[in-house]
Amino acid sequence: MVALVVVMALLVGCGDSDSGGSGSESGYDDAGADAYVAEAQQSDGSESEGETTAGSGEDQSDEGIEADPQEAALPAEDVPPAPELVSAYVTRVIDGDTIEVSLPDGSVEKVRLIGVDTPESVHPDKSRNVPYGDIASAFTKDHLSGKTVGLEFDVQERDKYGRLLAYVYLGDIMFNELLVSEGHASVSTYPPNVKYVERFTAGQLAARNAGLGQWGYTPPEESAPDESAGGEYIGSARSYKFHYTDCVWGQKITSNNAVYFASRDEAIAAGFAPCKVCNP
Repeated sequence: MVALVVVMALLVGCGDSDSGGSGSESGYDDAGADAYVAEAQQSDGSESEGETTAGSGEDQSDEGIEADPQEAALPAEDVPPAPELVSAYVTRVIDGDTIEVSLPDGSVEKVRLIGVDTPESVHPDKSRNVPYGDIASAFTKDHLSGKTVGLEFDVQERDKYGRLLAYVYLGDIMFNELLVSEGHASVSTYPPNVKYVERFTAGQLAARNAGLGQWGYTPPEESAPDESAGGEYIGSARSYKFHYTDCVWGQKITSNNAVYFASRDEAIAAGFAPCKVCNP
């Protein structure tokens, strides 16, 4: 634009001074001026176009670096950290919620799974063992026997029996939670080891509502003991206690577990303890 103004000023000045001159000189000057103006306009247009292009390029560049909120990464504090695991090899499954493992240092430890409790199957007090305990124990054996697992510890590392307390991982699966969500265990948490209690509680609720595992299990019917088998004393093969046959506790013994004895000495010799109610 500056060049165009300068040219126009020159043309005006030339017209004033050459008004009395010859036509050929005036014609030559007009043609040259027109050509110069055209060239100046073309140059000015190119500069304007270049400025527009550059401006457009700057806009595109700004758009290119603008962050997409949907693709923005989550803040580090919103991503739960991966648990720290200790590798262990399962040498034996004791029951549904207790295993024995070999650790990297060569030591062998019993491990009680945190936050869950399966029905009893190997309790020293045989009266506490129930049929579903064997089912839960078999589930744990099928999944963990001879496997390498990861152990995650909580606040308290051992229980009063000296067993390690841990969340057991089979790959990416926490086996404690699997037991509960499949209905093979109940939630059983003891502070301060309550890290995953909400997950366990949700899993148990879903299993109960769906009738999974123990929540839908119906034990086989057991018949009453056959008193015609004879004997003054009756013992339970589950509790290893014996009673008079008319004892209220003796009458609760099913035929599958009933053992009859002709004498008190015979029952004691077989390893049975006398009932504390009827005191045979």
